[in-house]
Amino acid sequence: MVAESGHEVKEAAAAKPPEKAALQKIPDDLTAGSQPLSSYSYRDPATGTSYLINPNWKIMPRKSPVLAKTAGTIQTSTDWSGQVETRIYECVSPTVEQHQNSIGCQVENEFILVGGGAYVDYGTGPGALLWETRPLDENLTTWVASSKDHQASNPHTLHTYAIGMRLKDNNGNYIPKSALLGTYITLNSYTSTPAQHAPSKYFAYGRFGNSYLLNTSNLGGGARTNWSCCGSLLTVSSQKIVLPATSLSYYVAAKDHGASELTTISIYGIVMTPQSGSSTRLIPNFGIMEFKYSESQGNPVNTGVATALLDASNEFVMTGMGAESKWTTGPGRLLFGIKPTGVYSGQVTVYSKDHRATSGGYVVANMMQVRKMH
Repeated sequence: MVAESGHEVKEAAAAKPPEKAALQKIPDDLTAGSQPLSSYSYRDPATGTSYLINPNWKIMPRKSPVLAKTAGTIQTSTDWSGQVETRIYECVSPTVEQHQNSIGCQVENEFILVGGGAYVDYGTGPGALLWETRPLDENLTTWVASSKDHQASNPHTLHTYAIGMRLKDNNGNYIPKSALLGTYITLNSYTSTPAQHAPSKYFAYGRFGNSYLLNTSNLGGGARTNWSCCGSLLTVSSQKIVLPATSLSYYVAAKDHGASELTTISIYGIVMTPQSGSSTRLIPNFGIMEFKYSESQGNPVNTGVATALLDASNEFVMTGMGAESKWTTGPGRLLFGIKPTGVYSGQVTVYSKDHRATSGGYVVANMMQVRKMH
């Protein structure tokens, strides 16, 4: 695609295969996704937003650096132990919509939704932006996203991504989703008050030491702006280190842009809670889940599209993706993409742009990763 400034938005370069690849062969990998999930319409009673769920649903494949001789691509990523598995699902709006898009993407039945993202393909127009990317339901099945053009018509398509995770116990059996949901993994949500022109919200998850979040509970999260008249657009949906570097929060922010509107913003966090009476994320007959946070700042631009990309670490799998748009001049830069782009392993590329007014700045990509503790 090409931005209105004429700058081409290039896909992230393919990451080199990890030196010690953790990918392991999963028995159902080759047949996964052979029966795509059905598409249907759904109106969220909590917000009133209507979504098209699972349009053009598919599992995103990636190349396997260790299984190349037996299989050209794989659909399942694993940590070093082979007991933590993830799949990334993509759904794409079936037609180019004139003004707004709202679609959802579901994980397979045995997987738990742990994160997701979205990407707006606006072609050569002035731009279409994100105002929602978040988990939909407490059953942790569906990730939804919404986009809109803003003060200038721009037909566009929307890609929505969902990250699903499942765990094997120490005997090699899959732990039922029902045994994890609500007991170990839950969805929390909060809404900012009062309504503001640039609402923001933090939710602290836990403490960390160095770059490893051993006892932290954040798997992934998202945001929704609750606008009504003109449009409030996302600038942040991101993990965030809160100074003086004693905690990690999920942080969301938005702003009106060129048209005044007071609104609130909702924050959604998929969290892993410790076993009762324990400070660790211990799962019986599995072990302890280990968390890692990482981020990468992209190059600054004077106008147009800014990008940043980040790769998952060896032995870990990516569960949550995030982006934070920063601007140094002008009225602000807005998000239009938080997109999985990995060829050999987990990778996220994030995108921001100015809109109808020059604004310089950059964007920061970040992710949460997990593995079974050694």
